[in-house]
Amino acid sequence: MIKLLLVATLIGATYAEAVTYQCYQPPDDGTDPVKKDCATKAEVAGQKCHGPYVKASSGATTYAYGCGACPDSEGVNCKTCDTAGCNEKLGEVEDYECAPYTWEGEDDAAKWTKGSTMTTCKKEKGTTGKCNKPADDADNTDGGDKQYTQTDAGCGACGSEAKACETTDSALGLSALLLPLVAAFYTLF
Repeated sequence: MIKLLLVATLIGATYAEAVTYQCYQPPDDGTDPVKKDCATKAEVAGQKCHGPYVKASSGATTYAYGCGACPDSEGVNCKTCDTAGCNEKLGEVEDYECAPYTWEGEDDAAKWTKGSTMTTCKKEKGTTGKCNKPADDADNTDGGDKQYTQTDAGCGACGSEAKACETTDSALGLSALLLPLVAAFYTLF
């Protein structure tokens, strides 16, 4: 009985070593990334993948696909993800628009004002573009809880550290403009 348990433990340990974790990695022929086993125990233990991503302000980054967390420049040119094969090849990038906001006025009359010239942003085709804008009660008090600081001229979602910021879908902003316009035309005719 003890021998049987030892053999089972040995077989289990052997197969446990053989378990791999897969991420998309650069191919041998230089074309699209391919899903491959991660090579080292450290990469398998971390069960993370990394690769390029689409920045809302500038488009797709150029960073090599691989196993494990980003070796450097996390969030600058590289993103880490936490599931097998989560670093799939980026799709086609397309434009969308967001409104920039500026702080205008003086004293009690000062407020955030939506700009008239839209900012061109980037997103992966087939996804929803995100914009950031000041919350209704946002102000410009340096260091205050309600201080809004716009990122990337309005492109992309509010950051995790953002205060008095709202994330909106780019399509929502467009529909909010078009719906009243359609209603106005309907009542005219």
